[in-house]
Amino acid sequence: CISDLCAAGASEALAGQNLWETAITKLTNPLAQGELRGHFAACAISQGDHRKALDLLRQAAVDVETDPADQPPYLVTRARTTVRAAAQQLPDAPANLPSWAISPLPDTDIDLVNAWQAATDWDQREAAITTYGAPFPRPTLPQTLDILDFLYPDRSVIDELRALLTAADDQGLSAVLADQRAQHDTLQTVSTWIGKDTWNESFKYLADHRDRLITNEVTHLLAQSDEPVARQHLAILLLSTRLQNQDVFTIVTDPSAAADHALDAIETGHLNQLALLLQANSNIARLPGTGLFLLTVLTLATGNTDQATTLARAAAATATPLQCRANAIRLRKLHETAVPSLNGDALQRVIAILADDVPNQPPAQENTTDTPNPRR
Repeated sequence: CISDLCAAGASEALAGQNLWETAITKLTNPLAQGELRGHFAACAISQGDHRKALDLLRQAAVDVETDPADQPPYLVTRARTTVRAAAQQLPDAPANLPSWAISPLPDTDIDLVNAWQAATDWDQREAAITTYGAPFPRPTLPQTLDILDFLYPDRSVIDELRALLTAADDQGLSAVLADQRAQHDTLQTVSTWIGKDTWNESFKYLADHRDRLITNEVTHLLAQSDEPVARQHLAILLLSTRLQNQDVFTIVTDPSAAADHALDAIETGHLNQLALLLQANSNIARLPGTGLFLLTVLTLATGNTDQATTLARAAAATATPLQCRANAIRLRKLHETAVPSLNGDALQRVIAILADDVPNQPPAQENTTDTPNPRR
């Protein structure tokens, strides 16, 4: 219908204008009004009525500059680019139109933005900067980014390039590129490690690249992720700074061996290591009798005493009498270590739950060959 209105002959110009104005008036959304005024302005330009087009574009610019927070980004972009496209058709750029509508966007700047957005890794982004050439940035680039940010409010590439400009201004481009290259290499190393198909391959890679993996940069990178696989590998890294690689391998691949380490950590008050062990092998938490007990202690260490009490009752209900008694003894030893993060009263309550739920049985029955290992 827009093309039909624009194609109207001279005799129909007045009627066509009335149709445009009626359609605009019926719209209640300023963004939509601005977009339609942009089309109307383009139509007026095609018919040689530049004065009418300029009046329309002034109002359209105000319309599309309204806060678009409640509008889908693609509608914002469509309305604003429509107004800019019409303004670009005027023979002379009027000073009373905003810069986002009339200022040129140099091809070199646009090529950089497009290449940056299309890049899937740092190699391609570095190539985009190299292709852009010196000097970097050119004087036009900040304004280009401002205009593109207004026209395309959902493009994260704009914020990324702005951050690059700020860093280059503070540190120098060479330093920024070197830092980004190092971050890229670190990410590639971590991704390769996490992507190994078997634990044998994973631990071999860890041994071969230990100096590159056991660093503050890698631990920070893994700690920022909410992905379970990243958290597991973070635990493996931290355990590798305290234990031999073979011991950590056994922990990851054998829940029973991992549980033995976890129970030792409780007895010695090393609750941070307990948390790492549970992250390194989550199957520990599923071991009958032991898993719920370990979760109880870990929950106590985080200060959630009510949940710890609930878990303690569940642990006592699912453990054998011998396991309950052994776990109560471990907690008494833990109490003696006076771990600062533990609530002493809550710990005593958990001990009482485990001890009270142990039925009185003759010692001979507890020592039969069928009795499970109390450490698991």
